[in-house]
Amino acid sequence: MELVFQISDSPVGAPVFQKVEGVLIRIGRAFDNDLILNDATISPHHAEISVDEDGKIWLLDLDSLNGSWVDRTQSNKQKIELHSGSKLSLGKTILHVYTPEHPVESAVKITPVSFVTNWIENPLLMVSSIVLVAILYGVEQWLNMFQEFKWQEIINVELIIFGSALSMGIFWAIVGRIFKHESNFKNQMKIIFVFIVAQFFITKFVDIILFNSLNYTFAMVLMMAVEFVLIALLLWLNLLLSTNQTQEQRLRTAVVVSAALVVLSIYSDMINESEFSDSPEYVKLLHPPALRISDGVEEQQFVTEISVVFDKLEIE
Repeated sequence: MELVFQISDSPVGAPVFQKVEGVLIRIGRAFDNDLILNDATISPHHAEISVDEDGKIWLLDLDSLNGSWVDRTQSNKQKIELHSGSKLSLGKTILHVYTPEHPVESAVKITPVSFVTNWIENPLLMVSSIVLVAILYGVEQWLNMFQEFKWQEIINVELIIFGSALSMGIFWAIVGRIFKHESNFKNQMKIIFVFIVAQFFITKFVDIILFNSLNYTFAMVLMMAVEFVLIALLLWLNLLLSTNQTQEQRLRTAVVVSAALVVLSIYSDMINESEFSDSPEYVKLLHPPALRISDGVEEQQFVTEISVVFDKLEIE
């Protein structure tokens, strides 16, 4: 009789399948066994599986040091009946026993998601995204230096960005190793760096809108909406590479977590909001005149409007 063994010697390692034929299958570390397991906690001749005349499958522990378990039942020098799919614990090794007729899961249909994963696999994506992140944030720091040029400031910002990206990549690699038995660390890092680049351009775009519209509320609502979509997409891709969730489960998880993060961000802004209103609204960041698309507010009009604010403060 043929039996298929699914061997898992680590909680995060990928399982191995091995087919063994015979009416008596010996299991252990010794080389004369039919199924040899490389686990120091398994005895040289640990257990044996036999098939009787009725086709029933039995496990017998051979007085091993650490014992043999079927599901939650220990084999104490007595045979325990096995069924296709039974879970065996020998030492630290987990075995699942299957007959060749045991049903398997249906094949997964290739979907548009596959094209996304193929795009992520592109080796040029990692190099280009890293270089782009370094250039964008380095140039931004340089443009914001109004005194003596200091390399240390640029390097510090770069280290914070790359350190944060590395931490996120390691986290998702660990999640992938646990749930999917593969880390996909490089692909996770590609996604994170692309997200950082996209976030940079979106932030600058909203800055320009605020600079020209002087409408802080509109700019922040737009920023939150775009951030929500961007974070949800990032989480969806992270989950795609690190878990076995269905498309609906990934979407639901990404939306809920993204919404929670946006709400926390809004709540934090509300707590830190100053009691003093800066109306009439003005842009606190310096930008070159080339970024001004609208006509803006005349100096005299601004002085007149802000005088009203100070008059109210004096009355109060």
